[in-house]
Amino acid sequence: MKLATLLLLPALAGLVPSAVADAAAPRPNVILMMADDQGWGDVGFNGHPVLKTPHLDTMAREGVRLERFYAAVPVCSPTRGSCLTGRHPSRYNINWASEGRMPAGEVTLAEALRDAGYATGHFGKWHLGQLSRTVRQGRKNKVEASRYAPPWEHGFTTCFTTEGNVPTFNPYFYTNTAERVESILQQDAETVGTEHRWAENYWIGPGRFVDENLAGDDSQLIMDRALEFIRGAADRPFFACVWFHTPHTPVAAGRESRRPYADLEVGQETGVRLWGLGFVDFPGEGVLLGRFRDVRGLPRARGGEAMGFCRALTPALLYNAASSPPST
Repeated sequence: MKLATLLLLPALAGLVPSAVADAAAPRPNVILMMADDQGWGDVGFNGHPVLKTPHLDTMAREGVRLERFYAAVPVCSPTRGSCLTGRHPSRYNINWASEGRMPAGEVTLAEALRDAGYATGHFGKWHLGQLSRTVRQGRKNKVEASRYAPPWEHGFTTCFTTEGNVPTFNPYFYTNTAERVESILQQDAETVGTEHRWAENYWIGPGRFVDENLAGDDSQLIMDRALEFIRGAADRPFFACVWFHTPHTPVAAGRESRRPYADLEVGQETGVRLWGLGFVDFPGEGVLLGRFRDVRGLPRARGGEAMGFCRALTPALLYNAASSPPST
C-alpha cells in the first residue's frame, strides 16, 4: 500500500527511536487490520445499498479516513509486503500474488517495534513466503524450501497464521470436491463434513500448527487469538497485525452471518460480498469494533491505542481507541 506506508510508517518510525532512548516515553498500542479483496464500495459509509457495516461506519465517522490510500500493486502479496516494510514491491522482489518471499534483510514494522519493546503478533493470512520447509500448503504442487519466510522470522513473536487463503467458515474443510475452484460459495457452511480437507494450516511457530478442526467463522477464530494476545500484553505496548481472509474466496458463512440478509435472494456474487464480510463487521457485537471494546481499559502501557483498517486498492481508516466508545 504505497501511500499508506508514507502516511503510517514515518509516524511510527519517529516513535521507535524515542522509545528506545526513553523507556518511559508514551508508546501507543497499534492494531493493523486488513481485509482481503474487499472493494471500495463494500461498506455502508461508501453507500452500499445492502451491506451492513456499522462498526466500520463508526470508524469512518469518528476516526480519520485516508481517501488517497493506495495499494502498491492490485494483488495480495506485494500489498502486504509494502505495508510492513514501507518499500515498493520491486525492492523486495514480490511483484505478484503467491510469488517470491520476504527477504531476510528487509526490516519490517514488526521488527522495529519488537526491538523497541513491543509485543508483536500476526493473526490470519500471511502470503509473504512459505511457513514450512517440509509441509505443502495451499495450491502449490510442491514445497519450495527457498521460499521459506514465516512471520516469526520477520519480527512477530506470536502467530496464528496461514500461508494463504482458507474457507471463511470452518476453515480447515470445504464442501466442494474441486479445491482449485476459484469462487466457492458454501450454501450450508455449518454442516460441512470432514471429507474434504483444505490444504492449509494455522501455524503458531516453527514446525507447529493447530492440528484440530477449527469450527466456526474464520474471522471470529482469528479475532479470538488476537484478543488473547492483546490481553496477555497487559504490561507492555503491543502491535497486533490482524489480516482477515474474508471476503476472498472460498466464501462460506454460518447462520449468524446470513441472518441480517435473510430476506435477500443471495446469488453467487452477492453472497461472496455479503457473507464474506458478514462477520468481520457484524451488526451488534461483531468481531471488529464491537469486540475491540472488550479490551479497552485493560492495565497496560500508557500512550493510547491506534487502530487501522485497510483494504487492497481502497482508502484506509485510522481510529483512536482512546476516544469514546462507538455506538452500534
